[in-house]
Amino acid sequence: AAAGAAAGAGAAIAGSHVRADPATNGSGEMAAVPVEEPRQRSWAPWGWAALVLVLIAGAAAAAYLLTRPQQNKVPRVIGDQYATARTVLIGAHFQVDRVLQPSSKAKGVVIGEQPPAGTTADQGSTVTLEVSGGPGDVSVPSVQGLTVAAATQHLKRVHLRVNNVVPRPSTQFPAGQVTATNPGVAKPVPTGTAVTLFVSSGAPQTSVPGVVGDTQTAATAQLTKAGFNVNQKNQPSSSVAVGNVISQSPAAGTNVAKGATVTITVATAPATVTVPSVTGDPAAGAVNALTAAGFNVVQTSQEVASSDMNGIVTHQSPRGNSTAKKGATVTITVGHYTQSTSSSTTTSTTTQSSSSTTPTTTSSSSASPAP
Repeated sequence: AAAGAAAGAGAAIAGSHVRADPATNGSGEMAAVPVEEPRQRSWAPWGWAALVLVLIAGAAAAAYLLTRPQQNKVPRVIGDQYATARTVLIGAHFQVDRVLQPSSKAKGVVIGEQPPAGTTADQGSTVTLEVSGGPGDVSVPSVQGLTVAAATQHLKRVHLRVNNVVPRPSTQFPAGQVTATNPGVAKPVPTGTAVTLFVSSGAPQTSVPGVVGDTQTAATAQLTKAGFNVNQKNQPSSSVAVGNVISQSPAAGTNVAKGATVTITVATAPATVTVPSVTGDPAAGAVNALTAAGFNVVQTSQEVASSDMNGIVTHQSPRGNSTAKKGATVTITVGHYTQSTSSSTTTSTTTQSSSSTTPTTTSSSSASPAP
């Protein structure tokens, strides 16, 4: 119809009237003169063009109204499982797209939808669902060398928790420090995973072997083999063979950490000193002088004929001003006077050491009948 109207308008414009004027052009022929249209009809072409445009617009609007898609309201599916939400949206004549997002919600739950629920959208258009992928994974951080309290806080900051602490010996970390974790460092695990901490209880403990009485060489070899360091001290001794162990610390059987130090005391030869000369001295003074010089003292007694020699040292062995090992024994003989009508000889022995003041006396006597 619009095309027909346009064609008609064109024909009207092309059909301008021409009439013959009765006047001649000098040749006896009639001249044709165009007849001017009245001025009030000059708007006609523009009117016809406007009419064409209106008709075209109306046709387009009618076509759109006849062919436009039907719109439906978007159902609310937030909180549903993805499978359920998808079924609901397809039933409402929508397409479904899924986007996974880390969330504290359970895995597979719808946490968002676009367009939002309650709005209208064309049938067959796509509704995008944001679906929870669960809390997500985190990497276990290194907490080696930290205390249990510090390691626990560090793990808590990355949303992990400590559920077990296991002590075990370590030569690398001091007691109380974390040596390892389970799951291990950098392993990806779900948020909230429980982590076991392995904590150093110190170096492994072992029993100290007994080496008293062994030679210094044998004792050192045995202690070193058992994992200990050895510290040696020397001590003069007259009772233990030179080079043998007199004592040890810690004592045999003590449980200590491997790598600890065991101190052994090794016998050396006693120092040589000068024996004081005590012959002619009172017994008490002689004993004091000898013990002060580091000697043990054995005291014997012998009957003397003069009261002036009673309690006086009459003999010593080793002799005075000789040299002897410190701790050696010096024997002194002390005079004992007894006034008697019979002739008799009595000998007694007393032993005294530098560490004892209790004498031991042995005596013997013989008598002959009075004349």
